Amino acid sequence: MKALHQILVGASPGDAITSSALLLRAALRGYGESEVFAWFVHPDLEHEILPAQLFEAWIEARREEPVVILHASIGAPELIESILARPGSIVLVYHNMSPPDDVEHFDRQRAENLREGRRELERICSRVQLVVADSTFNAKELEELGYPDVRVMPLPFDPTALSRATSDPEMTNRLETEIAGPLLLFVGQLMPHKRIDWLIQAFHCLVTFSIPNAHLLIVGEDRLPGFRDVLQQYLDELNLGNARIITGVTDAELATIYRKADAFITLSEHEGFCVPVLEAMTFGLPVTARAVGAVPETMAGAGLLLPQRAGPCEAAEFMRAMLDDDEVREGLKVKGARRIRSFIERDHPARMAGEIAEYFQA
Repeated sequence: MKALHQILVGASPGDAITSSALLLRAALRGYGESEVFAWFVHPDLEHEILPAQLFEAWIEARREEPVVILHASIGAPELIESILARPGSIVLVYHNMSPPDDVEHFDRQRAENLREGRRELERICSRVQLVVADSTFNAKELEELGYPDVRVMPLPFDPTALSRATSDPEMTNRLETEIAGPLLLFVGQLMPHKRIDWLIQAFHCLVTFSIPNAHLLIVGEDRLPGFRDVLQQYLDELNLGNARIITGVTDAELATIYRKADAFITLSEHEGFCVPVLEAMTFGLPVTARAVGAVPETMAGAGLLLPQRAGPCEAAEFMRAMLDDDEVREGLKVKGARRIRSFIERDHPARMAGEIAEYFQA
């Protein structure tokens, strides 16, 4: 069996693609040698992830011709050039790419990298032997670019991993001290397409007309220079003292926040999978999300789906139902637990590893 090595653009702690690659690596090792390489590696992962810049020398030293499993999520010209320069087999695993237009105002280079990523998908199409998308939404994008026979395999992801983390005492004390009322939670990257501005508007409606002592925590990585400041300014203008933005949390801190929350909501307008909705279900939270992209597929009927064109007051009504309506809350908790059991039972890392390995054994 050929070695099966994965290559990412970037690897960092808490990143869904990085976590899925490590889970897939464990499953692939049941078939032979497998490592994970990345062009940019966070220092905390240097013991787990190898630098992709050394990939060519690394395989030459082993005198092997491995299968390269490329995880595509953003453009990386040097990485793509190095992969195309090699004669070996390529598997594409597509995780979707954020819309670049709204990013342009905050980070022109990142916007260009996202556009380059889509151009790269077209460039490598003829070289890819096996194509995998982690949702039917992502598969449709690839099919529109000319990729045939796209296989849909959900993200190799353990939704219970975070729930096994020990609570952080300092964060526990902070939340108990600062939050006296029902807590709504959003978790995700602080990016324009997540439409945190809509979430803030909806929360304003909620506390103005329905539940004045409600709280909102916006938790995520600050990916764009100045974007967090824009969001904070919006909160200040609306005088929403019960809404806060928290960045740079550890797994223990994030698990603590999930345990404190009463409900989860995201109004994102573009999602290729949406890991946080499953994480929230693992913690027993009722979930509301906008019915866009791969969200309905990921939720699988286990949460409230807000129509795409719904306004902030309609979203606020969904918030109120999750916080105030016991029948709605309990029904969503039961459905969420059932969805998590189903996801775990299907063992997606093993399935993806098996299909990749069997394809190259045939």
